[in-house]
Amino acid sequence: MSKDMIIHVGLHKTGTTFLQREVFSKMDNVYSTESLSGEPYFGFGNAYWNRELLAKGMREYFGDVKIIVGVRNKEDWVKSVYRQVIVSRWYFKSYDYWRKNDFEDIMLDFEGYIDLLKSLFSEVYVYHYEDLQERPEEFMKGLFDFIGQEVEWKNVYHNKTRGPVKIAVLRLLNLAKEFVIKKL
Repeated sequence: MSKDMIIHVGLHKTGTTFLQREVFSKMDNVYSTESLSGEPYFGFGNAYWNRELLAKGMREYFGDVKIIVGVRNKEDWVKSVYRQVIVSRWYFKSYDYWRKNDFEDIMLDFEGYIDLLKSLFSEVYVYHYEDLQERPEEFMKGLFDFIGQEVEWKNVYHNKTRGPVKIAVLRLLNLAKEFVIKKL
């Protein structure tokens, strides 16, 4: 594969939608999908193992390409993932239940994942979601320096955070959907 190819692997909930829509969609050499960093939404006993499998598969298939990976404050990340579970899925259980039963804590090993990527690829760019939020121009400069290309972008917010009332209403609606499905 081309050494010019760059793969953005997420993580989920680290500004990926913004970067995909406002930046990477304007670049021919950047492929972006957070699914390449594993599935954090439901614990299937292998989410982290899938990260390793996916990373090794990328290396084998694409070669030594540049990698971009985003991280975020872990506590904020877990809460954001939970909100996405409620919004995107038919999930109605509480945060505490989900955190204890359906989320794998190994997904919080950002450092281990970054080390894995650095062991497989010679150029890995790690960004912090908080930098994108607090210093977007500086963030974009560092990203563009790594990519070697600059594009025009707008600081537009994607995936607006849902507050506790909206999450509670969505959980109730998801519970009603579950009830209806079981009755059919």
